Amino acid sequence: MDEELSTQKASLTYGQSKAAAEAHVLAANSAHMNTCAVRPSMVFGPGDTQVVPSIHACIVKGETPFIVGSGDNLYDFTFVTNAADAHVLAVENLLGPKTAAGEAFFISNQEPVPFRDFCLAVWAEFGHVPPYQVHIPATVAWFAGYLAEWATRLTGSSATLSRGSVKDACGTRYASGQKAKKALGYSPRIGLVDAVRLSCQVSLSNLRFSSVLIKSGIQGARTELASGCPLMNLARAVKLQGWREVSSGTSIQGNVSEDVLFLVI
Repeated sequence: MDEELSTQKASLTYGQSKAAAEAHVLAANSAHMNTCAVRPSMVFGPGDTQVVPSIHACIVKGETPFIVGSGDNLYDFTFVTNAADAHVLAVENLLGPKTAAGEAFFISNQEPVPFRDFCLAVWAEFGHVPPYQVHIPATVAWFAGYLAEWATRLTGSSATLSRGSVKDACGTRYASGQKAKKALGYSPRIGLVDAVRLSCQVSLSNLRFSSVLIKSGIQGARTELASGCPLMNLARAVKLQGWREVSSGTSIQGNVSEDVLFLVI
């Protein structure tokens, strides 16, 4: 697909909200204020809390053997620094020749790959290879996702499977990058293979850090901090005594206090 495809085709609330926001931005383009829209595909990279962590979680949950649908559907991904490059190029254009004014641009790594292959590449970086493969028809997975959503609502637990995740896993999501290349001069500097490796290295570092904290407790945490171990993507703080959760979704910098232990999830 390319930028000629109507944004009215968005079926999920998230996509519809993005389309509405983009329409407002482009409508605001004028001689007094130039605007354009940058549409990066699925963004990942160091610090990513959605893509790589979600795919890695499938290892722990024993979900890696299961292929939803054919597994051949192509997907676009965008490494975070490539997405940043595209934004800088867009700003430079709006301040200069203004050929991007009033336009929308698809941004990606321009290396569409089967979604399953991307997952396999991430798992391989963590030393995991699915022991076997099971194909699950998309309709069966969609119904299972529906049941998982209800189970989540009733129990308060988290689930990887949902109707949205099934739709994402089975969908074809890639676009032409020719418009961005011609108007903005955009070309991804970091290839997909290196992007996956760099992203997983950071995630693996965080997982190791969490393991050190769990095994050695507060004193070990202080030792790791003193040696410069990164506090990135720390998602939950719990009381050391009783393991009572005290905060969620927290990004924490600085010293570790005496009564909390940080876990990566």
